[in-house]
Amino acid sequence: MNEPTKPRVLIVLEHPAQHFSESFRLAADSTGMDVSVLYWSDDSDGRSDPDFGMHISWDVDLRSGYPWCKVEGGTFVQRVENFRRTMRESTPDVVICFGWGTAVARLTIAWCALTRTPLVFFGDTTWQFASGTGGRY
Repeated sequence: MNEPTKPRVLIVLEHPAQHFSESFRLAADSTGMDVSVLYWSDDSDGRSDPDFGMHISWDVDLRSGYPWCKVEGGTFVQRVENFRRTMRESTPDVVICFGWGTAVARLTIAWCALTRTPLVFFGDTTWQFASGTGGRY
């Protein structure tokens, strides 16, 4: 009797985030699925935060304990092509996408629609800045 294959789950997001890393580690330890993460940027040198006017880097490891890669490329066109190649080669059964406003989120949504790959979408947009709501829901 053949063993059932584990679903391949690809998680896609802009950059590593402290509130997701431990969940990714736990998911990678799962015996019920194969999980990997695709980042648009790995932020290995931190990033500039214009709202705080300073360079930010984490003092904890956000990228160990689970398989991950980042989209490579010097130009946007190169990165889009490498994104497409990475998505195609990873052959996910389902994609989990965090957010909708970044380049990688929009590319992921389009890729899933074009390839008919199931997409689990997580967005945390609120009405707080919608006109006429006064910040109320």
